Amino acid sequence: WSLLFEGILANERERNSARCERLFRAALAAGQGHDPLLEARAALALGVTCHTLDRWSESIAFCRQALQALDGLDKPIDVASAWINMAIACTAGYIGGAFGQRQLDEGVDYCQQALAVLDSMTPTRERASLQASVYNTLGNLHNNAGHWHDAIAAYQGHLAICQEAGYRCRSGISYDNLGQVYEQMGEATFDQAAEAYQAALSIHQECQDPYLEALAWLSWAGLTQAQGQRQQALAHYLHAIDQFEALRSGISTAEARAGFFATVAN
Repeated sequence: WSLLFEGILANERERNSARCERLFRAALAAGQGHDPLLEARAALALGVTCHTLDRWSESIAFCRQALQALDGLDKPIDVASAWINMAIACTAGYIGGAFGQRQLDEGVDYCQQALAVLDSMTPTRERASLQASVYNTLGNLHNNAGHWHDAIAAYQGHLAICQEAGYRCRSGISYDNLGQVYEQMGEATFDQAAEAYQAALSIHQECQDPYLEALAWLSWAGLTQAQGQRQQALAHYLHAIDQFEALRSGISTAEARAGFFATVAN
């Protein structure tokens, strides 16, 4: 267990993915055949680490190993987390060009598996947080597949949970995603997209999240440009640039500032 905790520290404190992977692999080896919960937690940690490193197939394989180790342990939060991370890997792998439609469909199934586990639990704040994550991931999968109405239903599910649980700042992400779907659906839903982007922007400002605020300005700018409102679009783009520059100016060196979009933003 000390290896697992040391790996978590290497990730959270040092952001050293190579070191935390070595530690998680050592913890996994120590747990196999001796401590199934340690094996499961180490495998899940490796799944998250591989996802961070864009090794999505390995991420899914480690999460499957975690599920096997969790069998019979009565750890629904861990089980749901494994299913969710598998679905997230499917989304990221598709966006990264490594996966296709089949993996998107598999990701939807993983989300359903996670929801089934969570629905069997007593309502808690932790369960609500994970359910929100599932619906957001499910929306992303449907969005990437072009299933607009399914994506909207999932994002609205995420929004409803966030509002009920008091996750004000997370609800801004719901509106960001809804705006993107409405915009992709075409001119008939541009007004709904604008309303969603404005709601997202207001929440990000309230939560003092300058990066998400900048992205909301950028999304709204693209929409107003598509609507032919060029002066308003220009104003929104300038707001986004101001936010990004304010973020970059807080980075210590010119080289780091130049790499902002390839590092911090990514």
